[in-house]
Amino acid sequence: MIQFALLNFIFFALNIVNAYHIYFCRGSFIDKSTYSNFLRQLQAKLPESTVEYQDYIAWKDFPEATILIGHSFGGFVSLLHTMNNPENVKACILLNSHFNHNFQMPYLCVSMQKVKQPVLCIFTNFDEQLPCGKVFQDLNVAINEKMENKQFELYEGTHFSIFKNVNQTIAVCDSIEKFIQQIDI
Repeated sequence: MIQFALLNFIFFALNIVNAYHIYFCRGSFIDKSTYSNFLRQLQAKLPESTVEYQDYIAWKDFPEATILIGHSFGGFVSLLHTMNNPENVKACILLNSHFNHNFQMPYLCVSMQKVKQPVLCIFTNFDEQLPCGKVFQDLNVAINEKMENKQFELYEGTHFSIFKNVNQTIAVCDSIEKFIQQIDI
């Protein structure tokens, strides 16, 4: 019995991932139910962390060890809060969203240099809302300016396939888990 408990403790100690407060900000005018399976899968991957919705209007002072995730316009809002809360927000994850670094789209940009925290940008090649070429422009800036804490991953799919295709949801949650593990190193 003691050996079993000791083995469990060693296994746990070797696989420690810090607990985070993960807040998800949805795209504008998109029903919360669109994201339910994704958030359940993410919570299952990161059981030591809390995963919850964050409304645009109700932004608050974030506790230490916060990670913001945003889809579409929610990614832009998450980037703004990441940039403005460097003491508590450890990282930001964008899902079919981007920095709009060189004003490629008709809305405000967030300077990649001003966001000091790690950012994972997951995007799809057939996104009808955000052409992937716009994200590639941000990727080129990150490469040219040697921003090693800005990561980009391209998936096959549309603006919502990350949330509607079960296999893609699992793959994206796996990528998010690996990204968060890298933060802990």
